[in-house]
Amino acid sequence: GCTDSEAQNFDPDANVDDGSCAYPGCTDPEAWNYDASANVDNGSCQSNACGVDGELVIATNYAFTPSALSIPTGGTVVWQNESPSFHNVNGDISSITGLSFGNPVSFSLPSSVGNATGTCMGSVTFTVPGLYAYDCSIGVHAQLGMTGTIAVGTPGCMDAGASNYSADAEYDDGSCLGGMGCTDSDGCNYDIEDRKSV
Repeated sequence: GCTDSEAQNFDPDANVDDGSCAYPGCTDPEAWNYDASANVDNGSCQSNACGVDGELVIATNYAFTPSALSIPTGGTVVWQNESPSFHNVNGDISSITGLSFGNPVSFSLPSSVGNATGTCMGSVTFTVPGLYAYDCSIGVHAQLGMTGTIAVGTPGCMDAGASNYSADAEYDDGSCLGGMGCTDSDGCNYDIEDRKSV
């Protein structure tokens, strides 16, 4: 039987260890909480320090990695601090300009100190399509490049009169071109409204 009192299946009556000792834990070496001493997977494996499914952004010294994400509407972003410094997530007022980011919805996560394996900063589920910007508002972190963007949903032209109108677009990305008229300024039927057409 198992003679190790630390094992899940310790047998106090066993006097010869038969190698059957069970040590539950996360056995996936790719998981955030991999346990090299575990030999029985207990379903506890996590892809990040928060234990939340979503796109992972790592906070390090003066950087969010990746700094630009694209996610579907309803998608979740998880932030993990892998720096020994304090960092936060500020999606409200730009630390660089002092002006609102103009995000469809403001968001933020409090300051947290990290470590080499990563600590959970938090997660945000984005249910409103659009472009979001954020930074770390601690000290001069944003000024040193600790900024990020998240594109939520499908971008495109939402002007039904434009030549590149997209019925699938969830937010307007400023790409609308003029209608289908003549764009040659020398033509007798030149339509000034369509001057942006290509």
